[in-house]
Amino acid sequence: MNTDFPVQESFKINVKGSTKIKFVLLKDIIKIQCDGYISILHTKENKTIAITKLLKEFEKDLCGYGFIRISRSLIVNLTYVAKYKGGPKRTIELINGEYLTVSRRRVYLFRKEN
Repeated sequence: MNTDFPVQESFKINVKGSTKIKFVLLKDIIKIQCDGYISILHTKENKTIAITKLLKEFEKDLCGYGFIRISRSLIVNLTYVAKYKGGPKRTIELINGEYLTVSRRRVYLFRKEN
């Protein structure tokens, strides 16, 4: 599995809050989860950051930076993927021990990246 994305070391995205703007390094983001019009960034420090940006926009912006959309509501940083288990369940295990299901329609993209 290709987990070497040196561009993540220096690339930051801005996260706009109600009163301030934070910058988050791509290498610190484990996954981005969608909940309606709210996207939730999960970082390696176990912090969650909620912002109003569609997952479709993240998918377009982070293409080529080691992020892949694995379902309708999840984008994962490939750097944090420990292993992929195929078969009827199609799950990936993150290095923090969390298991995520890869959708049937997205599994071919995941296999192509690996």
